[in-house]
Parts: sequence; structure tokens; C-alpha cells
Amino acid sequence: MIAAFDDLRARDLVVLIQSNVFRIPGVRIRVELFRRSIKVIEHSNLDRMAEGEVEHYVAALAYDPAYYRGVGHALKRRMDAARSAKIESDGEILRFDSSLETQSSTLAISLD
Repeated sequence: MIAAFDDLRARDLVVLIQSNVFRIPGVRIRVELFRRSIKVIEHSNLDRMAEGEVEHYVAALAYDPAYYRGVGHALKRRMDAARSAKIESDGEILRFDSSLETQSSTLAISLD
């Protein structure tokens, strides 16, 4: 299996489609691809989906460049201009009472 990656070059793309688990004894596929600077798209645990969910999942993969690029750039402009931010989840609120860091800044998040 690993020999299949030998012909790939940095910045090539591998799409991993997983029904259950990606396991090859002694090999961590994603780590190996990252080490080789190969891009990875992973669709994992597909066997956990109910029959009706598969069609919705596949439809959600469709990419409309004009829409997403427009929305993405507009969102970036709003975030760059924001003086604060608020994230609401399950009745909890996380506030950032300052401007957000720009794209060139380094962001580290630690989740415990």
C-alpha cells in the first residue's frame, strides 16, 4: 500500500475514502502523506451513516466557487473590520472584546 505513494510528489492530492478504519500495521497514512507534503482529503467513517444520509453527504461535497469565494472574502472583510466577536453554543457565550488577529498572525487554540 505505501508503495502506491512512491510516484506522488509534493502538493499532489490523495483522497481517502474510509468505510471504517484506515489501518495498515506500522503505518500512519495521514502522517506519512503529510511528511511527503502531499495534500489529503479524507472522508471517514462512512459506514456510520444511515442510508438516507449518504445522498446528502455527497450533495454537500459539491463546490460552487463563485458562491464560496464571494462569501469567504466577504466574511474575511467583516472579521478584519470587527471590533469584537461572540460565539454562542449550547447556551454558552464566548466573547472576544477586541479586534481579531489578521491572517498573517499566528493562532493557537488549546482544547482540554
